[in-house]
Amino acid sequence: MKNVGYYLNELKKWVIEGWIFLFEDTQKIKAHHLVAFLLTIIIIYLLSYIVTKIFKTVIKLCIMIAIV
Repeated sequence: MKNVGYYLNELKKWVIEGWIFLFEDTQKIKAHHLVAFLLTIIIIYLLSYIVTKIFKTVIKLCIMIAIV
């Protein structure tokens, strides 16, 4: 089993290849390109969810500290 960086680089490569094939030749798109697209969308959604939760908490703490 390889490290996480290797898999993220592969995911990035597949997404870039998928975009190129999408605009140039749709017949070359393979299943791993579509899976990479879906994984990228899921990862971005989860990261944005986590970031909003963290910033909500930080902003609430700043407001509470400012009030005190």
